[in-house]
Amino acid sequence: MFRIVLGLSFIVWMALLVGLAAALRVGPGMMPNGGQIAFESDRDGNWEVYTLDVRTSLAYNLTRNRFADHAPTWSPDGRQIAFHSNRASDADLYVMDAAGRHVRQITFTGRDWRPRWSPDGTRLLYIHGFNEIYVMNVDGSGSRYVTVGFGPEWSPDGRQIVYYVNQPNSLSSDIHLSDADGRNRRNLTNNVANDWGPSWLPDGNSVAFISSREGNPRVYVLDTACTLSARQPDTCVHLLNLSSAINRTPRWSPDGRQLAFDSIYQWQSQLYFVNADGTNLRRIRNPAGNDLYPVWSP
Repeated sequence: MFRIVLGLSFIVWMALLVGLAAALRVGPGMMPNGGQIAFESDRDGNWEVYTLDVRTSLAYNLTRNRFADHAPTWSPDGRQIAFHSNRASDADLYVMDAAGRHVRQITFTGRDWRPRWSPDGTRLLYIHGFNEIYVMNVDGSGSRYVTVGFGPEWSPDGRQIVYYVNQPNSLSSDIHLSDADGRNRRNLTNNVANDWGPSWLPDGNSVAFISSREGNPRVYVLDTACTLSARQPDTCVHLLNLSSAINRTPRWSPDGRQLAFDSIYQWQSQLYFVNADGTNLRRIRNPAGNDLYPVWSP
């Protein structure tokens, strides 16, 4: 009888341990609802696409190859990641599942980079050549020109895009807004400083961006409706007081409660998280290299 009870106890304990291990397991594609970020890093000596568990800060290398892989973007269902790579030529677009498997090349021009997945999951925005924004179907078909600019980002409803444009005869750049097809283009900023790297807040009413208007690149937020109607658009812009360091690539979590960004720390680019109200700033320590361009999982 004692042996039977001991055997049953062992089975129960093993089941509990297996369940706990499954609950704690950190691996690619395991954390829905904003539980992961994808980013690019050279922490292994080569640029790769990683995912990071926001709760545990554990990172996983998805690409693991000798080529340079950059600019990951999640599909809206969190099952796939698109990125650009020089695996076949200078820069083409690729898609893989969220575990880093089943990689397939979807463009073949050698001049396509920085993809961004549409909210409805059917299209990718990307840069072709130096500064031409294009859109295509996720299988690589139906590519067409949209407008000129850099860093395009879809609005949460997929109807508009924001991007930045170099000012004519100037070293400065401004944030622009247009319909998703490139029509109805308008300035959101018009400043002598550099404004770049826009990204939407989850509510679709505000845009975060980087600006050097006060010296070091810092994160700012603008209200789009206010900016488009104001005589002095800068009155609709406010600084996020994250730190005095060089801050870049702000990305809000899907629930709007946290912000991820990268910042220069001891001559390296490191990832940071902070609450939307500016509290609880924390750095993801990576002494081995640079971490750049975080994007939240859906």
